[in-house]
Amino acid sequence: MVATSTGPDGVEQALRALANKYDHVVVDAGSTLTSCAVAALGVSDLVMHVANPDVPCLRNVQRLTDALRLAGVGAERVRVILNRTSDHGALPASHIETAIGRTIDFQVPSDYRTVASAVNSGVPVSTLRASAELHHQLDAIARSLCGEHAGRARHDAGDHGEDAESGVAARH
Repeated sequence: MVATSTGPDGVEQALRALANKYDHVVVDAGSTLTSCAVAALGVSDLVMHVANPDVPCLRNVQRLTDALRLAGVGAERVRVILNRTSDHGALPASHIETAIGRTIDFQVPSDYRTVASAVNSGVPVSTLRASAELHHQLDAIARSLCGEHAGRARHDAGDHGEDAESGVAARH
């Protein structure tokens, strides 16, 4: 279906139409809150905020959290994924959680070579020799999006599955 409008209303219309046809609709809303991104996030059942463990990115997490709240996206619909984590990172996860004022739902370990190889080859990470923890965390994220038990992940997958209205999940 093609939206009749190219602005925020068109984005909302298109996402609702896709949600009526498919079980899951995933949107990468980018890193800037445009009016179209806000429209996509507004109709999303779940927003997966991907952040890196560095100070500038964490400041942006705080800003985006405030902007999402002002846009009507409740905290219960937002999950934080800490990307590229490492035991050698400058900021421990507990300090990051304190700084952003919420728990980190998922931590994806840094495995640049595997991820770059997957992207450059056009194949899923799961087909390559990645660390067991990378596989586990990616699997936990996927299962939580589908409403299945996510193993060791902190997120309780049952929180969003029953009340889902639009079927849209967005990554920001």
